[in-house]
Amino acid sequence: MTPTQARAFLAVAIEGSFTGAAKRLNLSQPSLTTQVGLLERQYKVELFHRIGRGVRLTPAGNALLPTVRRLFTSLDEATAYLEDLRGQRRGYLRVGSYTPHRFIVLVARYKKRFPGASIWVEFANSQALAKKVLNYELDVAVERARERPTQLSLACVHERLVDCVGAGWQRPFDVEIDCVRC
Repeated sequence: MTPTQARAFLAVAIEGSFTGAAKRLNLSQPSLTTQVGLLERQYKVELFHRIGRGVRLTPAGNALLPTVRRLFTSLDEATAYLEDLRGQRRGYLRVGSYTPHRFIVLVARYKKRFPGASIWVEFANSQALAKKVLNYELDVAVERARERPTQLSLACVHERLVDCVGAGWQRPFDVEIDCVRC
């Protein structure tokens, strides 16, 4: 699998369509379709069920997805580390919350402190957010205080908001709680 094929697979899995994935990657749809097709033919496996204008992951695609997500997460962490050595705080942070109330303030303060960071925000219920953290789809989630799965580590609690990250998650750089407190 080439990095281009892996990136194409991940984009299609996230977007649920070849057209959406092509837009996300700023590629032509035929070029993206070719990359996924080459991957499927090379390994003689179907990764997506083609349904109308959309796609759905096959069992093989579902099994591959967490590995490819970890691959790109590791690449992002390595890039952030190297940029940190140069004194630049850049990277890509995928965060989720059950509510935009006060959460947007946290994101804005983080962005102000680390202007080079790209932040992707998703809103969902707490159970869905915990699942996404465990599947490497989010780096961190802010949830209502509740009993959490044992695979999650509690990072911070403040006024009934709970930050959770995957157990063993390593931050490329720490953020002081004062800079993100509501």
